[in-house]
Amino acid sequence: MEIQQYEPYHEPEVIDGPMRLRESGEQLDILKALASDTRLRIVKLLRTKRNTAERGLDISSLASMLGQTEANISAQCKRLEKVGLIKIEYKPGGHGVRKICQVDFTAVELLLD
Repeated sequence: MEIQQYEPYHEPEVIDGPMRLRESGEQLDILKALASDTRLRIVKLLRTKRNTAERGLDISSLASMLGQTEANISAQCKRLEKVGLIKIEYKPGGHGVRKICQVDFTAVELLLD
């Protein structure tokens, strides 16, 4: 049995503005991640929860709201986290650990040079 230790929860820094993408490789990765209707809907839902007490939604809530399985939503959120669009934090839950997904930006801007 493997025991995982998670970092203690720290209040994330809130960016009160857009996420600015400068590098063309970074832009392409972000655009590919947002090309999925499901992932785009996840980001939009999470943006509406930025100012709530928990500042996000857990995987179960997202799955319920989007009418999809928790496994699929978890995989989609991992993809969004990989490109930096969302943050995933682990918090204690009723039956284990809850994955809380959050965004900390108001918009995404592509800067074309």
